[in-house]
Amino acid sequence: MANFRQATPCLNVPNFDETVAFFTDVLGFEAETFGFSGYAYLDREGVGIRVAHKDAPIPEGEGWCGVYIDVWDVDALYAELEDKLAHLPPGDVEGPVDRFYGQRELLIRAPFGKMITFGHDIDCKEAGR
Repeated sequence: MANFRQATPCLNVPNFDETVAFFTDVLGFEAETFGFSGYAYLDREGVGIRVAHKDAPIPEGEGWCGVYIDVWDVDALYAELEDKLAHLPPGDVEGPVDRFYGQRELLIRAPFGKMITFGHDIDCKEAGR
């Protein structure tokens, strides 16, 4: 069964409100916000972009994310990659872990310094997708 769903770029921005307004007001995206300020998921016709203020309470701060890859099952992906991940430097792998914003995530640092974040919505996974 296929596990990967989509990849979305992650923008870590100093001007969060202005950036969200640009995507919604100018480009026609819809914004979904979560239980904390400084983070939004923007969607238009199935194309997503994640925007976070540079000071938002997200994992890893500036190194947080270059791309977010939505999967159906983070734990299955971790089990598949576990042997290879064990050879990465300490601190380059985090998770799988449940986040307060409703995602279960596995973060893997890429050679360019940003985290590649794999995640699934906890509620969707518990509901069987």
